[in-house]
Amino acid sequence: MILLLLHVAAATVTLEVTAFNCSPDEVAVTEDFSCTATVENSGDETGSLTTATLYPDSGNWLEASSYAEVTNTNINSGASTDVVFEGLRAQKSGEYGFSRITLDEVSDTYPADNSIEVNVIDAITVVSQSAGSAVASTGTVDASAQVTVGGNVDLVISFSVTSGGCTIGTQASSASFTDLSDGQSVSQTWAITMGTSNCVYSISSAATSNPSGTATKTDSTSKTITCSGSACTTTSTSSSSSSSSSSSGTSSGSGGGGGGGTSTKEEDDEEIPRTAREYTKDDTTIDLNEYESWRENGRANIGNLIVGQTLVFTFVTPTLKEQNWIFYVEEIDPENEKVILFLKQEDGEAVEIQISLSTPAEIDLDKDGSIDLKISLTEIQEGTATISFEKTSTFIAQEQQLMEKRKWTGLFITIGILFLILIIGITYFLTRKPHKKEEGNHKKYYQNN
Repeated sequence: MILLLLHVAAATVTLEVTAFNCSPDEVAVTEDFSCTATVENSGDETGSLTTATLYPDSGNWLEASSYAEVTNTNINSGASTDVVFEGLRAQKSGEYGFSRITLDEVSDTYPADNSIEVNVIDAITVVSQSAGSAVASTGTVDASAQVTVGGNVDLVISFSVTSGGCTIGTQASSASFTDLSDGQSVSQTWAITMGTSNCVYSISSAATSNPSGTATKTDSTSKTITCSGSACTTTSTSSSSSSSSSSSGTSSGSGGGGGGGTSTKEEDDEEIPRTAREYTKDDTTIDLNEYESWRENGRANIGNLIVGQTLVFTFVTPTLKEQNWIFYVEEIDPENEKVILFLKQEDGEAVEIQISLSTPAEIDLDKDGSIDLKISLTEIQEGTATISFEKTSTFIAQEQQLMEKRKWTGLFITIGILFLILIIGITYFLTRKPHKKEEGNHKKYYQNN
């Protein structure tokens, strides 16, 4: 009997992480990935695991501060189970790891002890040009792209002409850079010779993760050089404009980077800036803030949009101020597979945005150099369109900071109210007068004595 009791007393449950990996371990910023932890029971008694929680390291590089997985699993002595943490998404580029995994109340530092990291890549392209206009056929303009990368990547910067008959002659249309590290910047310049109409060109930066090459991130910027002089066939007098898009893929090659010829009437019409009409929120307005996917994941896919439809959302600035923004669907063009939108801050001036099935757009709402919002045309039919709206990591981080600020503000207000109630209570008890009945009893007592 004594031996049996000793055996029972010596029985233990020891749960520990014996393996950990992420798939993939190279991802583009804001892309989802998952990590798997193998939990083993090295004790001599069956144990249970209710919840496992994964914590990123001090870089705060993930969108959430922790990721909990409810398992409710029994693990026999000597056996193991896999816990998969899904829906992880990086909000910052670079090489980052994890600090620990808690198995219910027990903390395990296996990921940190084994230096398990994820390579999060990004590419941000800034395009500048030496002039906004040039003389037809003979004028030249230098277009320069400066690209800042995130994570460890190889990079290809490519130039292409969209319309206007301009050319880069015999210059190579792409340039490659290898073994770039997080935060490193590179640049490339092309000399563009004008055609006889406005030159619309695009410069894209395609980053591929290094060393495995499993992740890609492309940032593309489109700009316009206005044709000047009597030889121009373009009637538009607009100055240079730009828009950005993001997708995966690379391009390479050499040569002219564009064809010759003159622009068509349709091309000229497309380059004439539209005048934004007055529009405001009404009963038919779609509020992105009401969509759970927009609030929780920063994404909303809105279908059956028609011309005249308005959509609103709230943006949090770097100073943690809330701004109301409005989209207006100006045109749906199934033939050219594009949609034209107007976007403005409430009571502000509207800007025109064009998106197509092949060209999404990235928008810097507060003009601080960081992309805040991505919009993509996912489907277009006669009279209707489906558009995807996605917050960037910058947008989400600013929202989280505001929520944290409000949480602490609410806590301080609650503490202040409780403290005020306490002071009022103490003051009341210290200053209150004796009850009349008690006074009468005291008098009667003294009279009797």
